[in-house]
Amino acid sequence: MNKTHLCCALLLITGALSSFGELIFKNDFQKKSPIKFWTSGGKYKINFMGLTTENAPEGRKVFKLDVTFLKNSYGYYYFQIPLKFMPSSNLRLKTRVLLGKENTARFGIGFNAFFPEFRRSGCKTLCKFSTSTDGKWRDLDLDGMGWLNNLKVKFCKKYAPPVTRVENLSPYIDRVILFSTGSAKQKRLVVYLDGIEVSGDAVPRKDWSKLLRKYQEQVLLKQQKLLSECRGLLDRHIKASGKSVFSNNCEKFLKPLEERKKRDGKSFILNKDEYKRILREIADLKSAGGKKLSDKALVYTLNNPIISTMILPKGSVPLQAELGGKAIKLVAAKGEFESFSILVKAMRKLDKLIVVCDDLKSRSGALIPAGNVDLKSVKCWYQAKGAWYTWIKGGGSQMTPELLLNDDSLVKVDDNLKTNFIKLRFPSGDKYWNVDDPKWNKKKRTSLLPVDQFPVRDAKKLLPLLLNKNNLKQFWGTVKVPQTASPGVYTGILKVLNGNDVLAKVKLKLRVLTFELPKPKTRYSLKKEFISSIFYRSRYNPKYPNGTISSEDRSTQQIAAELKNMREHNIFNPNCYQKFNDKKSFAKMLELRNAAGMKGLAIYYLGIITSPSWNKRPQNFLKLVKDVKAFMEKFGVSEYYCFGVDEAHGERLVAQLNVWKMVHESGVKMLVSGSMRNLHVADKIDIQVNHGKPTLERAALWKKKNKNLKLLAYAWPQGGVEDPVFNRRGLGMTTWLANYDGTMTYAYMHAMGNGWNDSDHRSYRDHNYVYPTTDGVISTIALVGFREGVDDVRYATKLKELIEQHRNGPKKTLAAAAQTFLDELRDDGDLHLLRLEIINYILELLK
Repeated sequence: MNKTHLCCALLLITGALSSFGELIFKNDFQKKSPIKFWTSGGKYKINFMGLTTENAPEGRKVFKLDVTFLKNSYGYYYFQIPLKFMPSSNLRLKTRVLLGKENTARFGIGFNAFFPEFRRSGCKTLCKFSTSTDGKWRDLDLDGMGWLNNLKVKFCKKYAPPVTRVENLSPYIDRVILFSTGSAKQKRLVVYLDGIEVSGDAVPRKDWSKLLRKYQEQVLLKQQKLLSECRGLLDRHIKASGKSVFSNNCEKFLKPLEERKKRDGKSFILNKDEYKRILREIADLKSAGGKKLSDKALVYTLNNPIISTMILPKGSVPLQAELGGKAIKLVAAKGEFESFSILVKAMRKLDKLIVVCDDLKSRSGALIPAGNVDLKSVKCWYQAKGAWYTWIKGGGSQMTPELLLNDDSLVKVDDNLKTNFIKLRFPSGDKYWNVDDPKWNKKKRTSLLPVDQFPVRDAKKLLPLLLNKNNLKQFWGTVKVPQTASPGVYTGILKVLNGNDVLAKVKLKLRVLTFELPKPKTRYSLKKEFISSIFYRSRYNPKYPNGTISSEDRSTQQIAAELKNMREHNIFNPNCYQKFNDKKSFAKMLELRNAAGMKGLAIYYLGIITSPSWNKRPQNFLKLVKDVKAFMEKFGVSEYYCFGVDEAHGERLVAQLNVWKMVHESGVKMLVSGSMRNLHVADKIDIQVNHGKPTLERAALWKKKNKNLKLLAYAWPQGGVEDPVFNRRGLGMTTWLANYDGTMTYAYMHAMGNGWNDSDHRSYRDHNYVYPTTDGVISTIALVGFREGVDDVRYATKLKELIEQHRNGPKKTLAAAAQTFLDELRDDGDLHLLRLEIINYILELLK
């Protein structure tokens, strides 16, 4: 069992407690196999697929699948048992599995569900295996209903109009799937199945159409109301203020929908984008009232820009934005960074568009200089498929908002080629480089580019930009509140300009709180640091005194800028890749870290890896570890953690145990990355950087094995996932609420080839929270999400400190209510509102 994923074990346990419905499908593999090939994403060879007596119980047959994944192949290989039924409850799958000793691939089993409402389907493994089962059969009794319910919620959010109720969706199961994934290292799948059963309570086939009609009628009724409301508002708006570019655009959108509704009758369904657009039009018409809107531009404000909606040039304005240049209202602690957005929808071509801000002043005369309000253009550019949601590369490319630029023209996009051109600032003049130019995509030429060959550099401040007619542009503002700022409400004016033409004036109101935020502490103890770290690959290399455009060999100027950038985004202690064999360069890196405010902190050191090969040279290894420790101590390093072989498991993991023993004998600690498969060595390490979503159950298992272990999260998400909400939630409250000790995700910047080309690796997208330039880095909205996630933890820490302070005093009732609030927190709510609730409790306790 220790060689299978923990999710399999948990499913087995929960399955044993659930009841069965009616038997829907059963095959014991004694006469004929129902299993067929379904689809694949790579090259393979089937060695055997059919019934056999190998490894079978006496007198029986079993199904065997033996597949070799061909050289250099990587992908998915799915086989199926076609079915067709609509489960209502108690969906279960029962089988026995044995993975042969020859197996090195990953195997899983699960369902595929089809949603007739959207004509889309989804599948997922209910149980995964990644190695052999040691010649033993595993009895699987798997719950499919929980997966299907979660899938319904996911599809409802992703594809359904907002009015849709999850319980009105009626997906049906159209196949059982055998999942296998192989690669050049995971070359062979050998799996045996001894019978398979599917059971559950199924909806009669005659009722399927009734359920679909019920869904359509529910949506149709709401749609009719929305279309009527929008038509009425638009007609009244035109009557009151006359026709405008805005009203004409609204008419062009609305009229075809009305004609389609008339033609399609009861089968008329708005898609999700149309639904969002009509809600947006209604909101804008209500805001406009009888006032004529500008024929130059519509200006929207967004108090909280950390949202999961992609704001694209040709997309809709998100529903959270408010029309009409309404005041932006922010709340922040002393020393905090806080962001907002202004959106501009061009009614005609704007060739010199910019946003500027003046000083923020309080009634008492206190001032926050305009220089503390950093304004950027959010650049949408083409990234590999999978952008916004995952770090795995899909085929093709998609437009994605990500970069925070001063010079919007630093990146030009070609919508026909679906590619990007990067501005290179040569002494002879600027030139644009096509990221898909083949000569730059050979890895040996693109991983380390000297700055004179690839001089990419942003402007020092926001420049005017071009916005074409009917396009949308997002500006991103960040206020840096001085630590010495007096509490109170500060007000300034943001001007949206096109040249000298004032398109809008927007009030910026900032409430500065009475306190500073503490360093984050864990949920389970205020005495335990909540570690905010990251895999940081940059190294100082004197061979490149001016640095490179890469994620590795960087100059002192570039590294200093990166460390400052991390500090400003709540990454307090990134790990260190600098090698020890060049002591001068290592000393330079330690000096740079100290100058950035990291003096006295522990170092999570990847310059030495505890390879099993050190077992042959134990004295050499002991001397090396001690020398590194003594060298670090000269620079004020408090603790030194040595790194294990990355993501090792099985024999590769166990082979390091003696090396780890030597590390501990040297007074140094051990840091290991991996998954739950490492659980059996928990008492041999000091930090586990654990893959995947943090959960209380996982934390409890690790702490049971080693109560002093520090458990950090990574890959929830990895670097490169643009969605700022996923970053905020995953690297903040999700990890904190799971009783983890912090985060160390991968990576601050890892260019899989050229860091400005998201598609030049065969499997992965670039893992970049930032992008390399000649003088530093360009930041992203994902990194802002990271910052806000840690700030959520810092606010929760401040509240916990006050609860502890008032637990037995006159405010003990309020403190108890605040504690209940924290105890009942979930990580799936609105994080912006959650922050405000925490602040409210803090202010009440501070009175």
